[in-house]
Amino acid sequence: MCCPKSWAPRKLHRNKPKFLDIVDPTYAIISAGQDNRYDHPHNVTIDKLLTKGIDIYTTIASGTIIAQTNGTTITFPNNPQPIPEFPLSLIIPTFVAITLLAVIVYRKKLQKNHIF
Repeated sequence: MCCPKSWAPRKLHRNKPKFLDIVDPTYAIISAGQDNRYDHPHNVTIDKLLTKGIDIYTTIASGTIIAQTNGTTITFPNNPQPIPEFPLSLIIPTFVAITLLAVIVYRKKLQKNHIF
């Protein structure tokens, strides 16, 4: 089932995860222009959709998105690229943790070689 209201990111911001639980979408299509003044789609919206395992397609990344259905299945004949499944809110903390780990290892190596 497609998510008919994903075009309204503010609806997903209202701390109502029940909406996604009730609709249980497979896909979300978000129409927004590159560098739009509203900064859509918001990271919170993307994170909530990705956390639910929903494939997200945006016009920013794929241009025009065409969805077809036979009443049972949905296909995308122009093969849009979904947003990566790694939630954006995890990228920075993961990067910071990896960087700190690298610094610790490097400093231990310097101490071991008495360079520090």
